[in-house]
Amino acid sequence: MGLGDLLNILKTWAEGIIHTMGYPGLYLIMFFENVFPPIPSKVVLPLAGSLTVTGKFNLVWITVISML
Repeated sequence: MGLGDLLNILKTWAEGIIHTMGYPGLYLIMFFENVFPPIPSKVVLPLAGSLTVTGKFNLVWITVISML
């Protein structure tokens, strides 16, 4: 298993958490991102931004959660 495979697994895991839990899931993933470096922030925030475009998330709440 290469680095690309690991990143895809982490991306799929993060997407599942965010889709299932919503804002608390986003907070949880961002917390883990700071504690466990393998979770790339380049996956988490763009995913949240794309969910803003679809209407699932609000940009203001994403900004607040990312600052926490």
